[in-house]
Amino acid sequence: MDAPLQPNLQYLSLRTAAAVVYIRLVGAPPDARDTGRMQRTLNHMARALAALAPIHGYDAITGTMWEIDGAAIQGARFVRGAAALVMLDGMETKNLRVQRRDLEAAVAVLRGTGLPAALRAARTRP
Repeated sequence: MDAPLQPNLQYLSLRTAAAVVYIRLVGAPPDARDTGRMQRTLNHMARALAALAPIHGYDAITGTMWEIDGAAIQGARFVRGAAALVMLDGMETKNLRVQRRDLEAAVAVLRGTGLPAALRAARTRP
C-alpha cells in the first residue's frame, strides 16, 4: 500500500505538526492575533517534538527526504514558527517534515508531562 493511503506513514510540515501538538495539548490553537507570540510558541512546540521524533528535511526539486541528525538539532534553533531550522554554523534548513506516526507518539508522551498545564497557564497570561 502507498503511503498516501496509510495516514500514519504520511509526512506533515513541521509547522503544521507544531500547531497540532499545541492544539492537542492545550485544546485550542495558538492565538494568531499576536504573530510574534504564535511563532515563538510554534518554535517551542517544534523543539519539544524534535526531542521525541525524527525531523526530516525535504528537497522539493529532487523529491528527496533525509533525517536531520538529532544531535545537530539540539544545538540548532527553530525559527519563523517552525518553518526553518538554523544550525550552529548558520546554515538554514527549510521544508521540515515529521511523520504522522512519530507525531502521534510524541503527543502521547508530552501529554504525560507538565507541558500541557504550563501551556494552558501561559495562554491565559497577556
